[in-house]
Amino acid sequence: MMARNLHGHQPAQRLGWAAPALLKENGANPHPEMCKHGLLDEGRLDGRLRVRLASWNVGSLRGRATEVFEELRARRVDVCCLQEVRWRGHGARMLGVKGRRFKLWWSGNDEGVGGVGVLVKEELCEKLIEVRRKSDRVMTIVLAFEEEVMRVVCGYGPQSGRAMEEKETFYDKMASEWDLQGINELGLVMGDFNGHVGKLIDGYEGVHGGNGVGERNVEGRLLLEFCDAKNLCVANTWFRKTETRKLTYSAGGHGTEIDFVLVDRGSRKYLKDVKVIPGELQHRLKGGTERRRVWKLKEDEARASFKDRVGELVNTAVPDVWTNFKDGVLTACDEVCGKSRGRRDRGDTWWWNEEVKEVVQTVVRGED
Repeated sequence: MMARNLHGHQPAQRLGWAAPALLKENGANPHPEMCKHGLLDEGRLDGRLRVRLASWNVGSLRGRATEVFEELRARRVDVCCLQEVRWRGHGARMLGVKGRRFKLWWSGNDEGVGGVGVLVKEELCEKLIEVRRKSDRVMTIVLAFEEEVMRVVCGYGPQSGRAMEEKETFYDKMASEWDLQGINELGLVMGDFNGHVGKLIDGYEGVHGGNGVGERNVEGRLLLEFCDAKNLCVANTWFRKTETRKLTYSAGGHGTEIDFVLVDRGSRKYLKDVKVIPGELQHRLKGGTERRRVWKLKEDEARASFKDRVGELVNTAVPDVWTNFKDGVLTACDEVCGKSRGRRDRGDTWWWNEEVKEVVQTVVRGED
């Protein structure tokens, strides 16, 4: 098991079960941009390698993969670590349209819950030299840029209510992946660690930068001790931000920071920034929200009306096809199906199901 209390701290009390990270209010997770001098990068005149990385607990990729990679494209992300992909097994798949694609490598389980993945922009896929799937919570990719090698470890930590043995096993696997890093490699660890490192340094000099959020809990202490043992620092805490630019998780009116970027202390100088990017694609926990009555599309008359209305509203000749398509489908659904009051929001894209998919595919093919 991973050694704990390296700074002589008393173990913190275990907390009760925490809300799952798929309920993120602020969308995208920490989003660092790295800049290292003395490297060649195609298409750049300054001779510097710039790689934009992100980490995001997406809640699920089922039925919303297109939205995720379109958001990443809009944010100019090159590599993104994903948590809660909820795809079974493991594999690799190209997503998107040619010229705007990402390739996803994922590591899941037989139940199709949890899971992690890494999205790499199509232009960088040829740079990828290794993929390691340690478990459904830990995986690693290695990219080679000319003479520079970058290792990115993606992690998804157990929630606070899980057994301590499971948490220690997670950090053991993280440690074994980090230990594979070569001497000259540039390495990062990114993900949702389901822990609070707190606002204060409190004995973790060199690990914690003093710009955190809230109070530290046992999971946050485990993370800090892992960083201390592996000579890492929690990069989020080394950049001064307003609190809204720190919070990566929010529910019930309370926000906190549980998603982190970890980097070798000697490489911290290469990090240009670490910040949280609020976005449209969010999972929220809300009471009494309006829900579209998509179940009405099971009725022949409603389905026919919906099909006709989508055909009138969707224009594939406009520059922003996806936005026009999305707005057209939602508007048609509102007009034909209406809304009801639901107990909670299931996310921005819960309306997409097999019934809607079938009707939209018929419209796109131009069938009667």
